[in-house]
Amino acid sequence: MTKKVSDNTNDAYEQFGKWLIKQPFWLQDATYRIYTGKTIDEKQIDRYADMCIDQHRQQDLQYEHLSVETIRAEKENKNISVLSLSEIKSVNALAEDTSLEFSESGVTVIYGLNGAGKSGYMRIFKELSGSPYEEAIQPNVYKKTKGSTPSCKVRIKNEGKEIEEAYDLSKGIQSSILSACDVFDTRISNAYITSSNKVSYQPFIFTVLSKLAIVADKISKRIDERESHVLDRTITIPNDIKNHKCMSWLKEINKDSKVPEDFIEWTEDDQKQLEEIPRLLDREKVKQQVEIIESRVKLITQVLRDLEEANRKQDAASLGKMVSAWSETKEKYDLSRKLFSEKADIQDSASVNVKAWKDLWKSAKDYYESFIFEDNKNHFGEEGSICPLCHQSIYGKTQERISSVNEFINGSCLSDLEKTKKELISYRDSICKRQYSSDVVQQLLEDMDKKNLQSIVDTYKRIEEIKLLSDVTELSLKLSEVGLEKSYYKFEIHSFSTRRREETTS
Repeated sequence: MTKKVSDNTNDAYEQFGKWLIKQPFWLQDATYRIYTGKTIDEKQIDRYADMCIDQHRQQDLQYEHLSVETIRAEKENKNISVLSLSEIKSVNALAEDTSLEFSESGVTVIYGLNGAGKSGYMRIFKELSGSPYEEAIQPNVYKKTKGSTPSCKVRIKNEGKEIEEAYDLSKGIQSSILSACDVFDTRISNAYITSSNKVSYQPFIFTVLSKLAIVADKISKRIDERESHVLDRTITIPNDIKNHKCMSWLKEINKDSKVPEDFIEWTEDDQKQLEEIPRLLDREKVKQQVEIIESRVKLITQVLRDLEEANRKQDAASLGKMVSAWSETKEKYDLSRKLFSEKADIQDSASVNVKAWKDLWKSAKDYYESFIFEDNKNHFGEEGSICPLCHQSIYGKTQERISSVNEFINGSCLSDLEKTKKELISYRDSICKRQYSSDVVQQLLEDMDKKNLQSIVDTYKRIEEIKLLSDVTELSLKLSEVGLEKSYYKFEIHSFSTRRREETTS
């Protein structure tokens, strides 16, 4: 049997009121906000989504609602009369501070010549009523003072009470006391006749329902968004325990289920596992531990690269040649020094470490070879050569002295010795100038597997010991004992990092 809906206006509002009090709480609250002119923003949409969920959970909620009497009263026509439009400023070419007075009842006729300002007043009414066919209000171009904004005052009588409000016409009126009124002129009338448009008047119930439909759509989308972020809580039973007696009960579990008595037993191991659960479920802590391990692994990788770089600098063949060259030049230098010490007089022996004395002999040789050798044909210090200072010929004991001093100071033994020494020092520095030290690596390995990685620290210590050696002979022996095995370290650090990750995330 179909129930007939009454076409009586009173019955329609009565039926709407009775229907409304049976609706979800959010809908009743939204209807109240629409009726009272309150905004339903995105924050309010979130609140309504919460209300939908909480009402489904049968939780107590606080919300606003309309009574049937309030809705029924909405049907009554409201009596609004415009009494005056005054204090008009910067509106088209209208004179400043002019006003229009209107009769509270009946019809007020305003007339005048073209350009008298009738359209300017009409534009004000369109703006105040929120007409969809409003026209832009321009400032008064004839006014000398610039910067004034269009404004006016409106006085009305609403349900027997007089109200006066001032409006800034440059900002676009969002709500005014005339927003419930309709304004018509020739342009608006033509638009209603010749084009599709909204009806001029829509009953309160229709207005509420159309706005509620928009709100409902937003709430639905908001709940869908939340649902997409909900984790799947489905219980997955491992195959090896699917046939256990507890599993049949677990499959049927719901919010009202109770654990059967014969399922309840609690051991010390169960208690330990329970206490361990918070730690295992502490994802943030696990994440931090993994990040610490990752940073340590990254640092150790950099340490290994540092050692690999030192390893690339090692060249046994080159080192062997440098050590041999050093030994040979050292032997020649020692022999030259021995000959010098045997033939040098007391003054030479005392002056051998004086720079000025060495520079004197170097300058004497340079002068002799440049100016005297061409005439004498004997090189400096040879039998029959000439002393560059006194120009006496050099023979016998004097020649032996000058020859030994010249060989020791100006000979190639010293320069060859310095050259091979620099080569060994440069080779040592290329290996010993490392980015990390044994102390840094030792601290890094405090929480790690020292048994497998301590050799890294030992390698850095050997490098640091070599760096401190000043004796070149000892240095040439120690350089071959560094012993860098990068492949071993790579294997160990990989196994270490893999093992620690598994332990942390298990």
